[in-house]
Formats: sequence, C-alpha cells, structure tokens
Amino acid sequence: MITYIDAGDVMEEDKAEILNIKDFEAIEILKRLGVHRNVAILIAYLAKVNEASLQKIEYGTNMKQHEISIATRTLYRNDWIRISDHKKKGKKGQPTKIYSLCIPLNEVVNHFENVKMKEAARDMENIKKLKMIASS
Repeated sequence: MITYIDAGDVMEEDKAEILNIKDFEAIEILKRLGVHRNVAILIAYLAKVNEASLQKIEYGTNMKQHEISIATRTLYRNDWIRISDHKKKGKKGQPTKIYSLCIPLNEVVNHFENVKMKEAARDMENIKKLKMIASS
C-alpha cells in the first residue's frame, strides 16, 4: 500500500515534493515491468523533482534511508543517477548529498523497452524450438 504525505507543516524552503496519482501510475507500470518497488519509486520521484537531498527523498517518497540507499545503488550501477555534494555557505559539518537522474526518463523507458523486446525474442525462439521438437 502506498501512503500519501501531507507537506502542510513544513517550512516553505524545506518543502519537499510529494508523489501524485500520475507518479503512482508510473511506479505501478515500472513494477509490472519487473523493477523493484523502491527503485521504481526513486525513479519516479527524481524524474519529478530533478534533484533532491536524502531528507527530501525520504519525506516525498515515504521511504527509509536504507531503502533509498539500496535503490540508489541499483540506479548507480546502471549509470542513471548522479550524486553530488552540496555545502551550505557558512555551515559546518558534512555536505548534503544531492541526488538526480543523469539521464531523461524516456531513456529509462527505452532501456526497459529494449530489455522486454529481447526477452520476447528469446521466448519466441524457445517456442519455435518446442514446436520443432513436438512435430518430430
């Protein structure tokens, strides 16, 4: 089950985007294509906001830090995500990591289209082999 989050109590400069119905439709389609739920949510969220800190991703997606970390690794292996450091002026401490998709969403869609086409071609080849075996 997916939970909607109300951003009403957050200060304006810290307000995080939240996923809407259209985003959840995209997530469900990605899941049907075999994409892990958290990876699908992260793709949809980053496609919507362009870039976000870990805290904003947590708030906007209702995912926990370790879920985001695992999903990020999957995107990183595919070279789909960029992680950069952002240090606020006058602030001490570690810089905030900013996450963004480094390819457009349509390229992600094209990737899954190509994967499914290869799977379909392999399945059709196997069906042909089975028909040859069955007819002999």
